[in-house]
Amino acid sequence: MLINSPRWILIPARNEEQTIGDVIRAVRCVVDYPILVINSQSIDRTAEVASQAGARVVDAPEQGYWQALRTGYHYLLQQTNCQEVVQLDADGQHDPIHIPRFFDRLQQAEPLWVVGSRYRTGTPQESSLQLGQTVLKSWMKIGFAIRYQDMSSGFWGLNRATMEKFSTYTVPHDTADVAMRVFASRLDICMVEFPTAMNPRYKGVSMHQGLWHRCRHLWQVVHDVRSITTN
Repeated sequence: MLINSPRWILIPARNEEQTIGDVIRAVRCVVDYPILVINSQSIDRTAEVASQAGARVVDAPEQGYWQALRTGYHYLLQQTNCQEVVQLDADGQHDPIHIPRFFDRLQQAEPLWVVGSRYRTGTPQESSLQLGQTVLKSWMKIGFAIRYQDMSSGFWGLNRATMEKFSTYTVPHDTADVAMRVFASRLDICMVEFPTAMNPRYKGVSMHQGLWHRCRHLWQVVHDVRSITTN
């Protein structure tokens, strides 16, 4: 039986037991939509804490950010009546106060992808992230005539038509930032950015923290973009 709620909140999470409960409670203070947490092969109590905080928890079959998102999209498309979803990270960077703005924007086009952008919001960024953003924005503009201001934000709103298209996305390294934007542009998915100040993460560090990890991620992004543009 389908879970009959047209709006959902999606949170991919891996080893976020220290933050996931606070994030879920923060969302609950803003909206009362059902929350789906995708547990990405965590080895801590992420799934238990999320469930205790009132979220529905589904385990991803494989580790990885995109694997978690794909699991979430498939669940929402197959098991619920979801027409619109807002997704945010489990580390506290994405302020739930913006969630109503995402849902307002999702009323405007079909299919639609709304992205919260750090651009010109005063959000502090690690220097290697700033460098990576600059390189990627230039590459997208020159190579593909794609002009976006935030190439890595995972604070998204999607309508059902976009979820259906994104559920078919497959690339070698499962990156879900720049390659996803190229994929969307080739499917004529309307992407809308709007300024969204972001918080410092509650605890822990980014999976791409440091120059070496950023460079490795950039290499993976380039490989994934090429796989899209050559197929």
